[in-house]
Amino acid sequence: MRAIGLVVTDLDGTILRPDGSFSEATRQAFLHLRAAGIPAAFATARFHTGELARDLGAEYTINTDGTLIRHVSGRILHRWAFSAARTDGILEAILAQNPRADAAVPTPERVWRECRPPFGKEALKIVATLGREEDAAQIAEAFGCRYIRYRGEDRYSFLPAGAGKVEAVRMLAGLLGVPLSRTAAFGDDIGDIGMLRACGIGVAVGDALDEVKAAADVCCGPCREDGVAKWIERKILSGTPIHVV
Repeated sequence: MRAIGLVVTDLDGTILRPDGSFSEATRQAFLHLRAAGIPAAFATARFHTGELARDLGAEYTINTDGTLIRHVSGRILHRWAFSAARTDGILEAILAQNPRADAAVPTPERVWRECRPPFGKEALKIVATLGREEDAAQIAEAFGCRYIRYRGEDRYSFLPAGAGKVEAVRMLAGLLGVPLSRTAAFGDDIGDIGMLRACGIGVAVGDALDEVKAAADVCCGPCREDGVAKWIERKILSGTPIHVV
């Protein structure tokens, strides 16, 4: 039996190119995982990933920065959300800092754009443009939630306390009966650090941020050179022993 029983990967900058496309090598690697009986999951900030999961043969998606776990069929396995009142409060705080903020709110059904209070719905997360990271930190502290800054952008994602990629990976692994010690995770950005550290093998792509590489157990090739696909084929599918902790 292979050491790895679950593969979880970020999408943008990890297996997806800047234009959102993926290579044939990547598609083959994930189809080979499925044929070998090793489930795969995408852990991403994105909301719409069902079609991509079907194209690549992934059975599970962890969406909206880790607040929504779904089967490829669309069935929700678990979710974390702000209450409607908390959602409106955070939106009000964002607009107080930046009255022209572009605020987006994913709910379990869809993504709402240019949101303003009263919104009146539960939010899986709240994404908004802010001028300074100190503003995001202040809002997160005031509402007892978390925030993530997206790589190279002035957009911030506010998440319910106790939610995130690592928490979702832990939840999914438990549902599948796979220990985290037998889970391999791949990533490139700050939001991936937690799951790289928590899983038995954390792999950073070659063009990941330095902080991500420092948190990973190993590095593979860069995204543009199909680093994840090659690592899966050479390390997980080849039967090569992998040290897991």
